[in-house]
Amino acid sequence: MFTETFSEDLRPKRSQWHQAQNLSLPVTGFCSKGFEYFDRALVHYLIARGFDGATLAIIKDGKFLVKRGYGWSNKSKTKIMSPDDCLRIASLTKIVTAIGIKHLIKDNKITYDTKVIDFLGRTQNILDQGIHKITLSNLLFHQGGWNTDRSLDPLLCLNIVTSTLKKKSSDITPDDILKYAIENIKLDFIPATNTNYSNLGFSILGRIIEKASKTTYLDFINTIICKPQNTQVEVGPSSLSDRSASEIEFYRSNDLPLNNDSISLKAADSTFGLIASAPSLCKILDKYWIDGDKKSPEEQRQLLKTGTMTGTTSLARQRYSGASIVVLINSRDNNNPEMDNNTLQQLIDNVSNRCGI
Repeated sequence: MFTETFSEDLRPKRSQWHQAQNLSLPVTGFCSKGFEYFDRALVHYLIARGFDGATLAIIKDGKFLVKRGYGWSNKSKTKIMSPDDCLRIASLTKIVTAIGIKHLIKDNKITYDTKVIDFLGRTQNILDQGIHKITLSNLLFHQGGWNTDRSLDPLLCLNIVTSTLKKKSSDITPDDILKYAIENIKLDFIPATNTNYSNLGFSILGRIIEKASKTTYLDFINTIICKPQNTQVEVGPSSLSDRSASEIEFYRSNDLPLNNDSISLKAADSTFGLIASAPSLCKILDKYWIDGDKKSPEEQRQLLKTGTMTGTTSLARQRYSGASIVVLINSRDNNNPEMDNNTLQQLIDNVSNRCGI
């Protein structure tokens, strides 16, 4: 029924297709009548990609239409995925950070023109004086001046940061990332003259939130954004051994558990470091747009944000109908993660169209 959403190399083998049609993977939670197509589509996708588990939530006008868990939350297949399980959300974290920044702008604590390095009081050992020109707006729109095709991303090359700062990876903080960046990384272009996706920019936005709110990034997010929606988020670990009790297992595409010193979710808190459940994110997206703006009743927009990192594939979709959709998967194909995100978006949009949302 949904073969049109898969290219030829993504289609399951015939034996797998039969299993998928019968929803052979465990499925938990609830699904409103008429939305069962999502079950078949997600099961097909997981089997085709060789992934073990996922969660799906769909909300509209404050009412959940779907809250589902698919497959398994561990590789040994002894724990069934629950809709409320917490997974790493990768760059969907940036949605939450943008919401936090726009709250502070509304409260007149900062402005879009705030010069971020001066605001943070960083004046010592700056390698590139052009960094003083970077504004809050530049960081929000990925125009801060860094191009990771030319220079390294310190959030993804933590081993280099630890070597330079002579600290263990487990001890690296977001402030250490900022220190390393301003002392060792030159700008690749003049701020506001180009656009290049930047993890570093959103890491700095987290420090802006802390300075402006006079509390930690996580406390601010949970108090100002999550608590009114009766939900919460956490900063995730970087290895299975450090997982909190609320987080499920996450895996590389080669079936090996992720245990990688080149990243730290603690250090990447405001850029790709959060863990959350799909329903928790949906509650937030029922009130806010993916770009961080607060929703108003008369607005109709269609927005998309995807996330990917080793052990995680994530997607947030807002539709013209007013529905918000979140999919979280506890693995990814390291050989072609962009294809995973593109195929998942196509699948979600096709099924949403069929279900009339």
